[in-house]
Amino acid sequence: MANFGLVFFIIFSLVFTHGQMVHHRFARSMSSMDNLLKLIEDLAFNLEYYAADLAKKAHTINKGIDQMMKRHLQVQEKSKHFWGSPFNSFTLIRHMKADWISWKIYMKKPVGLDKLAYLESKKHSLPQKWDFAEAAEGIRRMQLVYGMSAKDIANGLLNGVQYNSSLTARDCLEMGVHLMKTSRWLDSENWIREGFRALERSDPQPEMDLLRAPISSELYRTLARIRQMQSEY
Repeated sequence: MANFGLVFFIIFSLVFTHGQMVHHRFARSMSSMDNLLKLIEDLAFNLEYYAADLAKKAHTINKGIDQMMKRHLQVQEKSKHFWGSPFNSFTLIRHMKADWISWKIYMKKPVGLDKLAYLESKKHSLPQKWDFAEAAEGIRRMQLVYGMSAKDIANGLLNGVQYNSSLTARDCLEMGVHLMKTSRWLDSENWIREGFRALERSDPQPEMDLLRAPISSELYRTLARIRQMQSEY
């Protein structure tokens, strides 16, 4: 959670520039951010419980594999005499006929459905696309009002104050995509470049690259799209 000091400053600046809050939205309410932090904790625990369910299933599967490998080794060591007994033949045939059907059923059995249901129930509490758009516009306004560059903000230097936090490569990518959609080509490209620089720092969310395309390829793809759209505009 190293970035939360930076995030709160950004949210404060967004609230300040709006003056009065008309709608209850994350980017315009400090109390909503507190609730969001609590939700992050709840969802993290839920994901941990889901991982425990998966680990339990994996343990059962690994235990079954160990037993099958031990049986296989025993058969190999006694192969000359093993098939001489009809009992051994019967056991192997029964195993291949029935046990693998049971394994198939076990493998297809869903895991952690209650955890998935909990996550689904929290969808209405998660930030929506307009929340992100407002937060991104808040950063853009800060750049205009305080004369800050994308590099300053990405490195946690806000209005002359250096925070002990920074934006991730994916943060910079999403900011660049937002500006690209509003035809702010130069600003967009500056944020994408900061995304590449952020890759040189330690990224606090490397697990996200396991869930989707590597961030580096997304940055290159977005940069190419920005330049193409700029040339066609």
